[in-house]
Amino acid sequence: MTIEWVKRMRCELPNSNVLLDGQTRPSFVAEACEINDVKSYKLILIHCSDDVRRARLLQRGQPELADDQMMEWARYLIRETSKAGGEIINNDDLSIAGTAAALVAIVRGNEPAPQGL
Repeated sequence: MTIEWVKRMRCELPNSNVLLDGQTRPSFVAEACEINDVKSYKLILIHCSDDVRRARLLQRGQPELADDQMMEWARYLIRETSKAGGEIINNDDLSIAGTAAALVAIVRGNEPAPQGL
């Protein structure tokens, strides 16, 4: 599916900066960009600790998602994003606005991302 999303963005929004939000393996993003001849992209993971993730899932009324499989998926994404040279925003202590500001800072190249907003 990632290949199709990148293809669609490439066709419908040529020469544009596009933000693709989703949960997918970093290797799938790299493959999709290679297949669709996208030469420049940034891989950014928005992450939180297991404790914060559990609390947020409980607050959202989805406690069944706070299982070992979800926590391992998060650890996998951190490892793979790091290996791929991507950026990781830890939003344990960031508001939604703070997380968005950190994302914008990375996209614009104003690193490091702001913390604690």
